[in-house]
Amino acid sequence: FSDLFETPETDEIKTGLAEVKAARAASKERMEEKNNINWYSILVFEDEQQKAAFYQSINTPLSEEYLTVEKLMRLSE
Repeated sequence: FSDLFETPETDEIKTGLAEVKAARAASKERMEEKNNINWYSILVFEDEQQKAAFYQSINTPLSEEYLTVEKLMRLSE
């Protein structure tokens, strides 16, 4: 009975479905990599004075919200 449904067209459809599934899996993997947020840290100060002193020590204006690694590495020089 299953031989009735095993046609060349069926094989083409199965191949097409496999390609779609593979493309979706690859897309999902790319999106997971793109949406990864494990590349930043949050710094918390005790108060505004501590923050001001820290920013002054790395020669950065208080108005800058985002600090790069390069700015923080100045502390070790």
